[in-house]
Amino acid sequence: MKNLAIVLLLAVIVVMLIALVAIVTELSKAQNSIRVIERVIEVIEVPSKFVYYSSTELNEEVQKMIEGGGMLELLDFFTYYTNNIHVSTTILEESLDQQIPITLAFSLAWGESRFRTQLVNRNGGHSSDWGLFQLNDGHRNWTREEYFDIRKNTKEGLNYFSYSLYTFDSDLALSIAGYNKGVENVKNGSLISYRTLVHINNIIEYDRVLEVSLNRFINRWNNER
Repeated sequence: MKNLAIVLLLAVIVVMLIALVAIVTELSKAQNSIRVIERVIEVIEVPSKFVYYSSTELNEEVQKMIEGGGMLELLDFFTYYTNNIHVSTTILEESLDQQIPITLAFSLAWGESRFRTQLVNRNGGHSSDWGLFQLNDGHRNWTREEYFDIRKNTKEGLNYFSYSLYTFDSDLALSIAGYNKGVENVKNGSLISYRTLVHINNIIEYDRVLEVSLNRFINRWNNER
């Protein structure tokens, strides 16, 4: 009987401990939920004068901001993502010059190289992709220094992306596919691998996040003037 009582007591203690752990877990979940709710409220709380600009309109607003003396603030904003002010300056200037949505230009560079200016990827030994916008050496006879030249690489990369956007009537998925796999290949119905589809999706998602962030930044800058 004594042993049975001890077993029952231990069983009760175990049950109580399990219940206590469950309560603590639920409290933790509740606290986390509160934090999430607070974060959502923080995100959706916007100034009364908030205007959401489309990707095309963002280029116009950025140009206005530059003309209004906000270039340094813009470079600080983009360099948070690129960690390279030269990269930020070049992509910003080239995207405005070639009339490519700024957030999309930055997102493409992120997707291709993670903003690494001297990245080289070998494609099974027959060709390689170089630099910030991963230009393929099967289509141009450049030196190593030319591929790693940020201005030259960016200008060439965005020029080809502009061609892809034009070819596919600004359809983001097809335009990114055309840039990554070759416009003619996509036009001719070349199969797009799962890996490429993930790559396309990642760039589009990055662009959406960056577009929201840039909208908030520009609205804040406009409202503080």
